[in-house]
Amino acid sequence: MGDKIREKLMYEYEIFFLDCMRLSRSGVYARSGEIELKKQLIIILRKKLAEDNIPYAKLLQLDNILEEIYRYAKDYENLGLSLEKVVQKWLDEMGVILFTVGNRI
Repeated sequence: MGDKIREKLMYEYEIFFLDCMRLSRSGVYARSGEIELKKQLIIILRKKLAEDNIPYAKLLQLDNILEEIYRYAKDYENLGLSLEKVVQKWLDEMGVILFTVGNRI
């Protein structure tokens, strides 16, 4: 199950990266903060995937895991939490969120 999520994450990052590379230099520079944050999130998520308490099925239901965790991290960036703690908080919350067909309850 972790391999599917790892593949999905890498695919999502590749699509994001290719989207950034079609921009002008100034466009890439303007998105450099997003690029770096997403790189860090990928590294942290790949480490976390080795743990047993990951809600794999719920992660696979997300349209774009990377975008979801990025938006969550941006919401928490001014609170002074480390990225590892933010990712763990997100994963913990994912474990208690119920999903219906494409909608969160």
